[in-house]
Amino acid sequence: MENAKALAQKMAQTNLPILITGESGTGKELFAQAIHNSSPRREEPFIAVNCATIPDSLLESELFGYEEGAFTGAKKGGKLGLFEYAHRGTLLLDEIECMSLSLQVKLLRAIQEKEIMRLGSHKVIPIDVRLIAISNIDLEEMIQEKTFRKDLFYRLSTLPLSIPPLCERKGDIPLLIHAIQRTLGSSFTLTDEAMEVFLNHPYPGNVRELYNYLEYLSCLGEGSIITYSALPVLLKKSWEQHRSDSSSYVTMDSAPQTTAFFRAAGIHAEEFLFLLGQLAEASKVMRGMGRGSLKASAQEAGVVLSDNEIRTALHCLSQLGLVKIGRGRRATRISASGLSLYRQLCPSSQPPA
Repeated sequence: MENAKALAQKMAQTNLPILITGESGTGKELFAQAIHNSSPRREEPFIAVNCATIPDSLLESELFGYEEGAFTGAKKGGKLGLFEYAHRGTLLLDEIECMSLSLQVKLLRAIQEKEIMRLGSHKVIPIDVRLIAISNIDLEEMIQEKTFRKDLFYRLSTLPLSIPPLCERKGDIPLLIHAIQRTLGSSFTLTDEAMEVFLNHPYPGNVRELYNYLEYLSCLGEGSIITYSALPVLLKKSWEQHRSDSSSYVTMDSAPQTTAFFRAAGIHAEEFLFLLGQLAEASKVMRGMGRGSLKASAQEAGVVLSDNEIRTALHCLSQLGLVKIGRGRRATRISASGLSLYRQLCPSSQPPA
């Protein structure tokens, strides 16, 4: 996070487009706002729009504006677009991956030419806007799937900034707890056992999820001592599952990599092991598997896994050095460490040597 902050500080001093990536709840929009506040444009507008919340037919008119009579229901006198409102300032496009291919073309032109045209008009309007895009999806994979334009990706990612998930920075959790408590104006104290639960939770919802738990605890009263029994139900379920998994796989419980595996997987340990098992089978014929193949295998086996859950799981496994993620449909392969871990956790499956 210190590296990400230092990089963001340097990026703030330029006018180049920035692409911020990271899992949902990691604080990407907070970084975008901080970049604007630290930039020479800090006194000018900061306009944010979520591309996923506006229908594509309306998003175009919101971004570029329109002239009177441009379409049925157009406001009399027309309307300025967000590019114009953000003139000399910063325009944030959140969940950029939800933008249609046709609108991506118009956005690319606006970035390249630094000018726009309102709907229903032929008048060119020059713009001076710093663009920041946010995505929690791997846009390079979308390019492979032809759902995101390669040329737009390279324009947006002139300055790429990746925000690490909370599961990769567990040491930040005590600091975040104290900071969030100050924000909430609460002063409860966690017992050692309760803190251990917080430290071992996988946080699929990242900092946003942590914030929600602390909001819940702040309602229990000022100066309270928070014990295990007072924790939110989801946290206790995660902890019980963590202890159950740890006791089920005692053969490797003392190994650092196994401990890291169960901390990262949390309540999803079985799903993580299923994915490792599929990749172990694929390695028998010297190949990898893409997310689509893994999802199909999961459905066939009765394991419920969404695309996003598979993506998150593979990312965690990659960070642990258990799989190697490349590009293409058969890009993800199990590593030697992954095979070794899977062999010891699931000896009955007889993975390949």
